[in-house]
Order: sequence, then structure tokens, then C-alpha cells
Amino acid sequence: MWELPSGKKELLEGSENSLLREVKEETGLSVRIITPFSVFDYQIEKETEIRDSVQINFLTEIEREEEVKLSSEHQDFTWITRQEALEYGLSEKTRQTVKKAFEIADKLK
Repeated sequence: MWELPSGKKELLEGSENSLLREVKEETGLSVRIITPFSVFDYQIEKETEIRDSVQINFLTEIEREEEVKLSSEHQDFTWITRQEALEYGLSEKTRQTVKKAFEIADKLK
């Protein structure tokens, strides 16, 4: 299953700073935020608990050309086209998020 870079906020950390930090930690990339564009709720099920979570999705762009350096939490990465997003193993919420991001990016061109 493929996922987008994500993670938890640190204590008293703003959502935008959390995004910048998580993307850097997970991919080694520095990004610039263009706009937040969607929010959804989901549950994380563990052996001992079920946690409610909220995901805020941001459209971003890479600040400068850098090599992707994945954290140990991840096995692989790929850059995909709009069409390829339909073919990858994504959760339905992630697939809809990626689709919406492409639509917004098209409008900004």
C-alpha cells in the first residue's frame, strides 16, 4: 500500500511546520506550501486501541532539486502521473486526495 508523506504534530507545533518537518524527515525534500486543500477523518487500529485521526492535505512544490532520501519508515517512492494514481495500491481516501491535488494544480497553471 502506498501512502503520502505524513505524521504527527509535535507538542505546540503548527500544522504547516509539522508538514515541512515530516516531508523533510521522510523524504529529505524541502517543500513550499501552496495551499491546504482537503481534510478527512480516519481511524488507526492497533492491537490495544483505536485512535481517531484527522489528516490535513496540502498542495506543495519542491523548493529546489534534491535527491529523495527515504527515512527507514519507508521502502520505496515514486513520482506518478494522474493516470498512474488510479493504478497504484492507494486507500480510497488517498486516491481521492491525489486526484484533487492534480485538479488544483491544473487550475494554478
